[in-house]
Amino acid sequence: MTREGILVSRQWSQRAFPLVIAVLAFVVIAPTLKSGWLGDDAFNSVLAGILGADRISLWQAMRHAFDLWFFGSGRFYPVHIAETYLVFYFFTNLFAYKLLLVSLTIATVEMFRRCVALYTSRGIGNLSALIAVSLLAVRGYHDAILSYNAMPQLVAIFVLGSLMAYRHVLRQDAGVWRLWSVVLYALAALTYEDAYGFSLLYVALAAAGRRSWRDVLHLSCPYVAIGVGLALFSLAARIVAGVPEYSPYGFNGAPNAALRTLAEQIVAAFPLSYYLFDPSRIFSRSNLYDFYNNAPLNPIVFVAFAGAMAYALHDAARDRADGRGPMAMGAAVVLLAAAPIAVLVKYQTELRPGLGYLPVFYEEFGVGLTLAGLAAFTLRRANRRAWQLLWTVSIAAIATFTAATNVRVVREAGTREARRSLERQLDGGLLASVPDGSFVTVAPQDWIAYDGQGPEGISTRGLFFLHGRKRIALVEPSDPRARVVLRYDFATQRWSVERRPL
Repeated sequence: MTREGILVSRQWSQRAFPLVIAVLAFVVIAPTLKSGWLGDDAFNSVLAGILGADRISLWQAMRHAFDLWFFGSGRFYPVHIAETYLVFYFFTNLFAYKLLLVSLTIATVEMFRRCVALYTSRGIGNLSALIAVSLLAVRGYHDAILSYNAMPQLVAIFVLGSLMAYRHVLRQDAGVWRLWSVVLYALAALTYEDAYGFSLLYVALAAAGRRSWRDVLHLSCPYVAIGVGLALFSLAARIVAGVPEYSPYGFNGAPNAALRTLAEQIVAAFPLSYYLFDPSRIFSRSNLYDFYNNAPLNPIVFVAFAGAMAYALHDAARDRADGRGPMAMGAAVVLLAAAPIAVLVKYQTELRPGLGYLPVFYEEFGVGLTLAGLAAFTLRRANRRAWQLLWTVSIAAIATFTAATNVRVVREAGTREARRSLERQLDGGLLASVPDGSFVTVAPQDWIAYDGQGPEGISTRGLFFLHGRKRIALVEPSDPRARVVLRYDFATQRWSVERRPL
């Protein structure tokens, strides 16, 4: 092949590789498309039904949620409330909702790749994104990819977009770039409190250019002001709201509890930590059959990641980028993402080794950046080929295990059939003979919240209006007012209606 042909081939592969990363990301997290409504999603997903049943507007519901969180718990995240309610108002179809989560996760990977490439090199950007994809494990807890209305992804996209605009600011090309950078970071901080700490990334990036501290402070001041200002405002709001120390969102700065929670949150982002620690006890390894059944490894995934990793390593080695900067920034992302929740009572009591909360999503990108920097550093050693082989096999193996454990977690998350069957039968007129205002009951299931029990007043009652156009009261089985009983037969996957005598 001529030199021109080689150049054209190289340019084509460089342009196509981001698509390869996106496809591999889809392969790893695709099992989530088969999952049901999990956690608070099970209740928030019937928001549109609650609005219709109670004849209230979307804005009124948002205002109610804001009052509950701000005046009750001292939490100030208005964009998060707006985003949550808008998502669940429009995405009432389960598959469409899961597709939104998957799509925004892949979009986050691409934003991360572009951001890293902008600050380092294309090779490091590709390598960081590919390694981060291999770490995208889903967990049987509040998980960013399985649930949570794509809020973590949106925050990551805001911060990454802000950092990309900030790159232009650092190059003395301010103007509208500075405005965009500040606005995007402010949106992230107003969406999720975990973003407060990311304001320090702007300080680190400005200082990395060997500028004077005066210039560093000038460049990073708006972001630090937003992060610190909102942190102080949130603290004051908690004091005014009278949030007790023992409440879930109360502060506990005891060193033992805080450091233990910080360590558990950080370790949760490490490769295969959820599988190795098995906090949910779903990965039996008593024999070869159990091992495979609980982690169905796919050799095609290994081959695909190995080929992509070999290319990414070769490309990164050709760039001859210094890996020390990415390692430091990756470690900073992990620490800044994990630290805020370490002092909260809720997570000090709920986290376990291998099981982290939502910020683990950001930490995985930090770990990916750190490992990419380390790989770039090793590729500059004398025995480069040996290191390339080690990195290729290791990341391909991690990705294969991650994809396999994701299949298992989704299987364990339970069947979607009970709710799906109820939706179909309600659409078909299951409660046609039940008058509005009736008290209805159903046996407890993990996706059912009786009136007064759902988050922010969103109970499963909304499902009956969303699919059956019925305004009913959903009460516990022990409630004597319940005259209508819904029963589910797991064998036939059908619901039936019974009436209690007066």
